Amino acid sequence: MTLRALAITIGLAATLTQTAIGDEQKMTADYGVAHDAPLRTKIESFGQTAQTGARLELASLTDFPWDKVIPVQSSAPLELYAKLTGSSDWLTTERGQAVSDESVMLVFMDQDRVVAAPVIAPPIWIMGADPVPHGREAALVVTSPGPGSYAHLTLE
Repeated sequence: MTLRALAITIGLAATLTQTAIGDEQKMTADYGVAHDAPLRTKIESFGQTAQTGARLELASLTDFPWDKVIPVQSSAPLELYAKLTGSSDWLTTERGQAVSDESVMLVFMDQDRVVAAPVIAPPIWIMGADPVPHGREAALVVTSPGPGSYAHLTLE
């Protein structure tokens, strides 16, 4: 099952659950969704204004604890997300709706829990994103001629 198909399924299940149980049903964890948009905005701004070779240390962007980040192509099978993170519960409807065929999800984890997972999509591309964990020293590096209306970044 793809992430987009999962988002539709989760959205339908959440609607049915809320209808059956009422508004008393609350998520016990937000899985860091509140961190996604601010991180995405900062990365997009960097990509559109930075020169070739510029580095953006991910630790400088975050105000929450994390110990590793894993880049995952959004088109990856659902099983890969679960294998890398131990669960797929954090794949929320919002995240599923944000993905495209060319997007990459940067999955931030702290003590084996997902704490943020912004989806980075064109006009910002994260190139060669292998699903390998990177520590707090991880940085995005501009590889395209910049600045411009698009950017190619790599995660080092």
